[in-house]
Amino acid sequence: MYSERSREIHYKESTHMKYIIATALIIITGYVSGYSLKTTNAQIDMDAGTMDGRCPMCPMDNISTSTCPYMTNVGTSTEQMRLNQDMRKLWSDHIIWTGKTVMSILDDTPGQDEITARLLKNPSDMAEIIRTYYGDEVASRFENLMKEHLTIAAELVKAAKAGDEGLLTDTDARWHANADQIADLLSQANANWPREEVRSMLYEHLDLLKKSVGHHMSKNIPESMANFDSMYGQALEMADAMSNGIIKQYPEKF
Repeated sequence: MYSERSREIHYKESTHMKYIIATALIIITGYVSGYSLKTTNAQIDMDAGTMDGRCPMCPMDNISTSTCPYMTNVGTSTEQMRLNQDMRKLWSDHIIWTGKTVMSILDDTPGQDEITARLLKNPSDMAEIIRTYYGDEVASRFENLMKEHLTIAAELVKAAKAGDEGLLTDTDARWHANADQIADLLSQANANWPREEVRSMLYEHLDLLKKSVGHHMSKNIPESMANFDSMYGQALEMADAMSNGIIKQYPEKF
């Protein structure tokens, strides 16, 4: 049996605990409701093409669509965003698996055949997007040129590893000629992909990859990491240029 004093203490403690729980529930409910409302409204605005620059996927108001990994364009349709994200995914794969292939060759690690096979799947995946808008002939040509781009890159890495300057020079020349052919193909397919701009982006891509090989061979980890960031960012720029070019050429599809 509780004494009168014990009942009083127990009652106060119980009341205080209920107050704490109730307050916590109010705060949590308010936060969740507010966040849900914010993201719902932002999603509605996004679908209507009137995004104000904040990402609806992030709880922080200062995360913009230009830096958020979930979004890249403001005021775009769902179809535009899907194309852009698909293209970014494929160019990200290109950089990641190219890097893994380079390291496997230079370090002579197991699984080189499997890694190379995964890398060579990337041009086929890219070609599927090209095929949707430009047909089989352009898509097949693009796929073959991109595979050639990767096989020449592997030859260049092996020449660098062997220290064969003559072979390295020859391989680099063929690599840039291949980039010229890719730029020709894309610029002919879409006027929104000017040849010189595409060529410049591809040359920058080649230059960054050569630097990656050099940094890895010299075991310069800080420079290697910084260069990877540059490669990745530049690849996303190419992805955006390709997707934006398609959107401009075929606005009725978006």
